[in-house]
Amino acid sequence: MTNAVSAVWHSSQLLIALLWNARSRLWALVLRDLRSQYAGSSLGVYWALLRPLLQIAAYYFAFGIVLEARLGKEQGGADYAVYLLSGLIPWMCFREGVSKGSHSLVADAALIKKVRVPFELLTAKAVLAPALAYLPFIVLVWALTAASVEFASLTFLLPWMVLQIFFTFYLVHCMALLTAVMRDIGETCNVVVGMLIFFSPVLFPMSRVPDGFKLLMYINPMTPIVEGYHSIVLAGQLPSAGDVLAGFVWLAVMAGIATALHERARENLADWL
Repeated sequence: MTNAVSAVWHSSQLLIALLWNARSRLWALVLRDLRSQYAGSSLGVYWALLRPLLQIAAYYFAFGIVLEARLGKEQGGADYAVYLLSGLIPWMCFREGVSKGSHSLVADAALIKKVRVPFELLTAKAVLAPALAYLPFIVLVWALTAASVEFASLTFLLPWMVLQIFFTFYLVHCMALLTAVMRDIGETCNVVVGMLIFFSPVLFPMSRVPDGFKLLMYINPMTPIVEGYHSIVLAGQLPSAGDVLAGFVWLAVMAGIATALHERARENLADWL
């Protein structure tokens, strides 16, 4: 167990060093991805802001107005709109990162074969591009709640976002490597992730989930992360010890699997693609 944790920690250090040393190249890849995604449209990169805004409005109309979703005392009487924003924005960032990232190596196969670019940069680009697009909405949540909770508690948003980004990267790296071998993996991943929003406390609080199903909710790796955002934004508190532990356990598991797959794919990826 100790050896496994040490290996994961060592691989994470190597990854951070690689991304930092190649930060200029990574930043260029992220900007290129954002520009190419909306190339030819009249609004251009503004779609990166408009599309999430329309999705948030649609969810709020369906659940907040039509179904009249309300929060229990556990959320301190917070407004449902703020509750929805604090969970839905990280969720959409996660979903988009997984959707793009699972096909990132296949989509950039020519670049990998010709330039031999480190393929960690391509999966990192797929995760960071949506994170950059959703950053203004995180700032919006910060501004909406700064007056009602302890301002110092909102500083925990940043490290919690970093935890989510690293977890998403390792998950995406796994999916991208597996998709390079079997294309159906990426499509299956997109379907599963699309369903998981209904098995996490994004649209409804955990207090509404029957006791017999609450443990099942934590099989979804985003449940502790979303609950952590709710603790920070709604209650002005640190995420609970259980959510922190679950978040880091999922991070360690994904990092371990990604490290093993990466080592196996290092020499064969170009042939798989």
